[in-house]
Amino acid sequence: MLANLLVCTLMLGNPVQDVDAAVVAAATPQENVIEVDNAAEKFWSKKNSLRLGYDFHDFQNESGAYMPIKFSVGLVNNHNVWLHKKPIGGVLKFGFDHGFNVGYSMFDTKLPNDNYNGPLGYIGSGSIDGDEYASDMPNIGIHYVSLGYGLGLSATIKPVAQLRLNGYCHFVPSAALIISNSEINVGFMPYMKYGAELSYNWIGVGVEWGTGVSKMSDVMGQLLSEDSGSSAKKKYYSNYTRIYLTFRLGKNKKK
Repeated sequence: MLANLLVCTLMLGNPVQDVDAAVVAAATPQENVIEVDNAAEKFWSKKNSLRLGYDFHDFQNESGAYMPIKFSVGLVNNHNVWLHKKPIGGVLKFGFDHGFNVGYSMFDTKLPNDNYNGPLGYIGSGSIDGDEYASDMPNIGIHYVSLGYGLGLSATIKPVAQLRLNGYCHFVPSAALIISNSEINVGFMPYMKYGAELSYNWIGVGVEWGTGVSKMSDVMGQLLSEDSGSSAKKKYYSNYTRIYLTFRLGKNKKK
């Protein structure tokens, strides 16, 4: 009788252990899937980026003369809209990008000789056509500013974890200004730019190339000139290579 009771107890105990093991085995993969889904959602939710870079800027006039650059930087606030919900192959997404683009360059006015004829002519006099009205003005140097809004396409690859590879091509219609003591040249400068970046989680590095051309007119000269007619426009070329830091921003969707 005692032996039969022991056998029945063992038979009743084993199924319970088997059920518990099966529950644990079934629950673990499910938890892993949830963790993977959360990591992927966190990755793809970082759709906004702030790019701050230093530019190697080549600025030329229509005759091909270079204006020496002393300092040049660029700032981009980029927003991304995914063109499809699920990543291709689990790793690739295409997007539409848009955002503000700002560029600033300071020209080097310390020239090696007085015979230089740059984009603004001889820049040592600080006056227009030799007029003396600008002689008492403080020397503010010569500066280039571009303000634009970029539109274009991008491709993002998620090779592993939170590592991100991103490539893009944007069209950036911009307003361009060249500001000096005696001139304010204004024009429309459309840029074509393309680049690539490598980032992990919220920070990364990238490189960008851009090129643009503009016909600019001196609005200051028009205001001060006795001739009411429009002044002749001058053509300028802007080409740069930018090395930048990128900061990825975004929020996970609330469930």
